[in-house]
Amino acid sequence: MFKATRLRAVITTALLLSGFCAITTARAAAPAEPLKVLVFWGSFCSNCPAVMRQMDALREQYGDRNVQFVAVSLEGEEAPQQYLARKGYGFHIKTDGDALLARYQAVGVPWVVLTDAAGNAIANPSRGGAPREVADKLRLELDLRT
Repeated sequence: MFKATRLRAVITTALLLSGFCAITTARAAAPAEPLKVLVFWGSFCSNCPAVMRQMDALREQYGDRNVQFVAVSLEGEEAPQQYLARKGYGFHIKTDGDALLARYQAVGVPWVVLTDAAGNAIANPSRGGAPREVADKLRLELDLRT
């Protein structure tokens, strides 16, 4: 009796482990959905250059890990593109910032939001700690994916 119970336990454990391995392998093989860091800014903003530098440093550090950094401008197209080119920032640029400000309930600039691929906010901290909090959350999300 003992041997049959023990054998059943071993087989059950083996099946569970093989299923677990298959699930884990499938999850690891599936590409992670991209994350986005939205940096709301304007050339008129006196605090924006410091935040832009911090986010560009993050972009250089994590840009190759399926993270897209987007400078969301509250101005037209030409001035922001010139500014980003002059500063050497490698952000993607989005110029419909007013609609996105409302979506993420940002009350001004600079404002930084971390989103998933569907645009759902993962981190949308208050103005004061935004760059540090978003950077910490980004690191955590990327660590969980590896």
